[in-house]
Amino acid sequence: MSQHSWKFFRAGGVDQAVVERGADLEHLHTLDLKLWIAVAMPVKGTALDEKTARLLDVDGDERIRSADLLATVDWLKPRLKSLDVLFEADDGVELDDVADEALRRSATRVASEHEAGSTRLTLAAVEGAEKRFTASRFNGDGVITEKTPERDDERALVAEILATHGPLADRSGDPGIDADKLKAFYVDVEALRAYRAEGASAAVERPLGAATDAGFDLLTALTPKLEDYFARVRLASFDERAQASVAGAEADWQALGAAVLGTSAAEVKKLPLAKIAPNQPLPLEGAVNPGYAADLLTLRDTVLRPLLGASTQTLSEADFRKVIARFASFAAHRAKKPATKLDGLTDARLTEVLADGLRGRLEALVEADAAEKGELDRINELDKLVRLGRDFVRIVRNFVSFSEFYGRKGALFQVGTLYLDGRACALCVEVTDAAKHATLAGLAGSYLAYCEIRKKDKPTRTIVAAFTAGDSDNLMIGRNGVFFDRDGKDWDATITKIVDNPISIRQAFFSPYKKFVRLVEEMIAKRASDADAEAQAKVTTAAQETANADRAAVAAAAAPATAAPAAPARRPFDVGTIAALGVAIGGIGAMVTGLVGAFFGLGVFMPLGVLAIILMISGPSMMLAYLKLRRRNLGPLLDASGWAINALAAVNVPFGGALTEIAKLPANATRSLHDPYAEEESPVKRYVVVAILLFTAVLWTMGKLDRYLPRAAKSTRVFSSQTQR
Repeated sequence: MSQHSWKFFRAGGVDQAVVERGADLEHLHTLDLKLWIAVAMPVKGTALDEKTARLLDVDGDERIRSADLLATVDWLKPRLKSLDVLFEADDGVELDDVADEALRRSATRVASEHEAGSTRLTLAAVEGAEKRFTASRFNGDGVITEKTPERDDERALVAEILATHGPLADRSGDPGIDADKLKAFYVDVEALRAYRAEGASAAVERPLGAATDAGFDLLTALTPKLEDYFARVRLASFDERAQASVAGAEADWQALGAAVLGTSAAEVKKLPLAKIAPNQPLPLEGAVNPGYAADLLTLRDTVLRPLLGASTQTLSEADFRKVIARFASFAAHRAKKPATKLDGLTDARLTEVLADGLRGRLEALVEADAAEKGELDRINELDKLVRLGRDFVRIVRNFVSFSEFYGRKGALFQVGTLYLDGRACALCVEVTDAAKHATLAGLAGSYLAYCEIRKKDKPTRTIVAAFTAGDSDNLMIGRNGVFFDRDGKDWDATITKIVDNPISIRQAFFSPYKKFVRLVEEMIAKRASDADAEAQAKVTTAAQETANADRAAVAAAAAPATAAPAAPARRPFDVGTIAALGVAIGGIGAMVTGLVGAFFGLGVFMPLGVLAIILMISGPSMMLAYLKLRRRNLGPLLDASGWAINALAAVNVPFGGALTEIAKLPANATRSLHDPYAEEESPVKRYVVVAILLFTAVLWTMGKLDRYLPRAAKSTRVFSSQTQR
């Protein structure tokens, strides 16, 4: 067998396999896994239809791996005449392209039911067939509902089984039963019928006749308290010192004083059945625990008197043991009672469900439903075939290579577009946990904005958008935008978290100047704030002095007359200060003169000087941004979302600029530059320019710049030539 010849293209700094024909898919297993761009991806959180994704997830672990794609190729090969048909960008499969004969017959029938004479099987046709089959009486899952039987007695039995043994979900969504539920019901029916038959036989003594069941239940319920009472009496009979202790704990009696009591209160029922005394039988009425008074009377009338005599008023421990012994046979029988939920069924109903072949008819219905599983499997197979025909090539091109991404056709991990701050960000990825995601995604080197997206009647989701063009001046937590998903539906979006990284070289160029302007603005704002605080303090002091002026005048009048203080002598100008100011002004002038002289001294190289100054300011920032941008890659961003990226997948500056579109006017647009609300331009800039020009002219006139200028531009030569004329 000849070796397959692979083609590769270069994108994202890595060679990627070209998948363009059926032979590429057929030989996908020969492509070294190290050359695959991705080796795993999540089922959820992508633009891929989730049902299609789950068809690829063979082991159901919510992950699609390379082995799943290879297994899918093996599944497709015997069902299609050629894998080339998968590259046709149509929603459907031609019937003639189906290789399996039985599958083609099913496909032909389904396509014809959807559209008479159709030669193409579409997803709409398969979904229509699936819907009809699901709603049919027998839908292939081996589960029948109350709607399945046609006879009333069969429907009634299905309802009883649902009530006693719980429902299963039928394919239609209705509750139903299967063969196991039906079998379990009849096992319980047989067990309950056998139990009741034994109870009615002579082998089981029923000391109270028809009332034995109720009497036994009451006796069983009271036995723990009766045993407790007789045990306490035995202790009191053994030693009189124990009588006080076994009569009830002191704490229990004290608790009664603070409780809201009733005959059924838990505090009351914790006490003994009656007062404890040596050799004391249990009274059945009168001085007994109020919490059990009614039960003791019922026990006396329905159990004890029929067994011990009509005059029974008390119960001794010996008589209690006799009564227990009379129920020994019945107790052994009751211990065999099956644990079922069928106690509500009468003996007559048990006989009905076991007669007339009712069980056999239901079993036949279940078997008839299960017999349609072949049809169900064929519909599921057609559904998988059509979905893979539509999506499989796209999946491979987003897995083996990222040709869809670098070709800007919309990769599977791109879930939509975020419009915010005059930009459209196409690189948006679904996020399940923003905090965990940012830890790894920050290593991608991109400026990331995590956004919470909301839509009415939809669960809130989180996405992360990569800003790869423009600047970050107006990006901040809390800003709102609009997110459009792959279906074109719009969601409200709000930035909740930002991972700051350089966006572009342009942003880095202006960054130092913007930082300088912000620093100046902050310093001016601080000085203005300090000045405002000082002014407010002065105003407050003046107001206080004005308010208290009358008190100050009274105090001055009451004080003894003294000589008026001499006015402070006016200080003459400080000559030293004036000299210092002169030196400072001279120094500044000399510095400016030196800078201007050095600049003009460059002559024709003055533009290079300007460029050098700009590079000194912006160069370090641009270099740092360049180093970070050249390391920007997609791997950590997708790894944080559950992918397993096997290569660099770089996002360089030109490609990043294409992923984020900046607002610009249409090509044929016209615009007016007149803004009626524009702020008036301040004359300060003009004054500064005029002052610089005048200062330069003075320096030139004084000859301070002659040594930096060419001979024809020297001021001494200009003035001397004018004098000679």
